[in-house]
Amino acid sequence: MLFIIVTAIAYYSMIFTRIPDLYYITPTLLCYTVLIILRFHDNVEFEYSVLVRDCFQQEIKIKIKAADRNIIGKQIDQYLNLQFDRMVKRTA
Repeated sequence: MLFIIVTAIAYYSMIFTRIPDLYYITPTLLCYTVLIILRFHDNVEFEYSVLVRDCFQQEIKIKIKAADRNIIGKQIDQYLNLQFDRMVKRTA
């Protein structure tokens, strides 16, 4: 809605006033920039989870904070590499 309002004001300034281009384009671009930053700045947009099996082979879904996602991803990669190495040693 705010994009439409900013665009309407810019078109009105462009068509119906005698303001030089720089005086209405610069504020319009600044408004668009602020609106885009406000729209895409949400850090809590995604929810990460991992399925984990316990010793009884029951699956448990665990939610992960966005800040911890990279650390847990590295630990999962290390575990998968270790499992792969074990499988290679068994077959070799």
